[in-house]
Amino acid sequence: EAEIERARLVYGALGLLDTEQDLHSMFEDVLGEQVIGYYDPDTGRLVVRDDVMAGLVGAFGPEQTQEARLVLVHELVHALQDQRLGLGESYEKERTADADNAFRAVVEGDATLAMLAHALRQQGIPLSAATAGIQQMGDYVDLNALVRGEKLDDAPAILRVTLVAPYLRGLQFVAAVQGRGGWPAVNNAHRRSPATSEQVLHPEKFFAREPAEVVEIPENEALVAAGFERIEEDTLGELELSVYLGQGRAAGTDEEAAAGWAGDHLAVYGRGEEAAVIWWTTWDTEADAEEAFVAARSVSPRHSTARVERKGRSVLIIRGLPPKLHRPVRGDFHSFARRIKNQPAPPDARHDLMY
Repeated sequence: EAEIERARLVYGALGLLDTEQDLHSMFEDVLGEQVIGYYDPDTGRLVVRDDVMAGLVGAFGPEQTQEARLVLVHELVHALQDQRLGLGESYEKERTADADNAFRAVVEGDATLAMLAHALRQQGIPLSAATAGIQQMGDYVDLNALVRGEKLDDAPAILRVTLVAPYLRGLQFVAAVQGRGGWPAVNNAHRRSPATSEQVLHPEKFFAREPAEVVEIPENEALVAAGFERIEEDTLGELELSVYLGQGRAAGTDEEAAAGWAGDHLAVYGRGEEAAVIWWTTWDTEADAEEAFVAARSVSPRHSTARVERKGRSVLIIRGLPPKLHRPVRGDFHSFARRIKNQPAPPDARHDLMY
């Protein structure tokens, strides 16, 4: 319930969700279609759908039996993650949206890779054949077939991407970790999870432990005086920023424009029925910032309450804020952007795992 209301507030203010839509029904429809089994750390119970159970006992034939076994492998890995690595406790930790996307990528990527390893072993193929690179993995598994469905396809991009990424991007990330250091390295990735979705999308940044840039939007007296109250704040990260910048695209994302992300902080303000967004983002280089600026401007509402601006390596996004309040907000942003020093190029990935 709380997650749905947060989604309505944040993604609605960003124009990524229709706030008039019945989000509860939409979430239930998508999850009902996609979730065929789950492990509950609170109870220690593993639950699978009736059709999976029927497949396990051979009611539908060998192909369905194999698929059901793979589902069971996936969920058993979650049980092992809980027993050996404290999955239940890890779920309870407070995280930003970005850090949570990264955490879930390790959890689901690990279970999905184990599922793939089991399937390959049945064919006499070593897992190393698939973890040598994304092209090699594509030779053995149809990544798009792992998560599919009519309800999912019809869902808003922000829901679709954040639901699918832990499995697909998580699989690619964990495969990169496992390919470098075996399963012990994967266990270590649970203990020291990637800090950002950027590290998941670009594993070399995880190996180099490239940190996110600290971005904090200060309280603004002019907004307070005008009756605007900060009601939510978060860091969305490269993954969710790619969805925002990709509005209107068939893929639902603009990964190229979002690459080069260095940090962000988003604040949602409310005044009565009004909702406004102030979003500061920073980028590795001014060229990255310019690319993001162009993409953000292209999806910005053509309205006086919206504004997109770049200064150096920083980009400001405003939505839903009365024009007379833009100037004090821009003043804070300009002060921040001037303080940001030139950042060196991201470090190269080390040849050894850094844990």
